Amino acid sequence: MLKGEWIPRMRIWNAVGDFYDPMTLNKMEAYIFLVNFLATLLPEVPMKKRQKMLKKFRRWNPNVDTPEEIFTRICGGKSQDT
Repeated sequence: MLKGEWIPRMRIWNAVGDFYDPMTLNKMEAYIFLVNFLATLLPEVPMKKRQKMLKKFRRWNPNVDTPEEIFTRICGGKSQDT
């Protein structure tokens, strides 16, 4: 996500479920979905920002924990093994 911005992820999650199983969605399927539906799902976000979102998504490595996942694990949340 772009720094300092909030996007209603549940809206995207529900839309993904119409086409894919969100629990088994791979990065390429997710990217294709976003390319095709991001403008429809987030019409309030200007096109230039949506393009930045797609660029950031392309660089994302799903095998590396996000800062939020690391923080949750450190603070006693989920285990790295789960």
